[in-house]
Amino acid sequence: MKTFKYNGIDCFRLIAAFLIIAIHIGPLSSINNTLDFGFTYVLCRIAVPFFLMTTGYFILYPVAVEGNDNSRFLAFLKGTLILYVVSVILYLPVNIYSGAFNKSFSIWGVIRAFFLDGTFYHLWYLPAVLIGCIFVYLLCRKVNIKNVFIISLFLYLIGLFGDSYYGFIKNMHFINYFYDIIFKVTSFTRNGIFYAPVFLVLGMVLRKVKCNMQFKSKVIFFVISMSLMLMEGLLLHYFDIQRHTSMYIFLLPSMFFFFQILLDIKGDRYKDLRNISMYIYIIHPAFIITVRMFVKVFGSMSVFIDNSMLNYFIVSILSLLFAVIFNTLFTKYKEWRNV
Repeated sequence: MKTFKYNGIDCFRLIAAFLIIAIHIGPLSSINNTLDFGFTYVLCRIAVPFFLMTTGYFILYPVAVEGNDNSRFLAFLKGTLILYVVSVILYLPVNIYSGAFNKSFSIWGVIRAFFLDGTFYHLWYLPAVLIGCIFVYLLCRKVNIKNVFIISLFLYLIGLFGDSYYGFIKNMHFINYFYDIIFKVTSFTRNGIFYAPVFLVLGMVLRKVKCNMQFKSKVIFFVISMSLMLMEGLLLHYFDIQRHTSMYIFLLPSMFFFFQILLDIKGDRYKDLRNISMYIYIIHPAFIITVRMFVKVFGSMSVFIDNSMLNYFIVSILSLLFAVIFNTLFTKYKEWRNV
């Protein structure tokens, strides 16, 4: 069923899912490492903030700012939690086979993996969005959205020095001691406290404050912001400053203008893309593993992983096919249940 509105948001959901696959494969790595870093670990970093801002814009704002009935918000939290638990179970055999639990198994390790880090490398997003949403919602009940944004911005700044700007503080003993404590609690500052809130709130702000800037101006400022982010990322990489590559200063203005561009693109809305993009996100590591196992069995087919671009296309196509088929079957199942 199609509804007129937000075509840009829906279409980019699918693109963002493929950008996330790129982050986990590095499609240009067999061509040029610097080119791959710039594309994969800088430009593709707009994907996750996009999903967070979408949640802030459509899910959090109505309940946290307008004070609407929170049933939709609670349904979102419940659905995300169920999806996360299912995903954890889905990748449990891989974790057991790889010996991930044997390396640092402890009660705290399990708690940290489930609530903060994610039990598999791509699953960190689900607990991050859950914690981030609850955190922002509770803050909005105490202070206005302006102060919530200031608080989330401050937390992002803290997270920034535990991520892409870590090299500037790692030899400052007092500050580094503070970050050592953080890293004992969580492996990365890219989580539901230091990373997710600012993008959730940014989505809320863009719904509350209407921008009268012309579409052309938004595009120009987005291109400028992304160019500066690319320079920022490449410089940090060149001087070996980064501990991780998720958080950049110019990611914030880039997303501010980019999300507005997407909001301005109106048309027939395709709600199925929301589910399809999420299924791609959940399943694509399974296909990365499947392709590698296929090559391991058939050694002569090593081109499928040696050629990073080919590897990326194969994993993307398999993930898309699975997502479309699963979404179709699941939709039919729900229709059958409602008969």
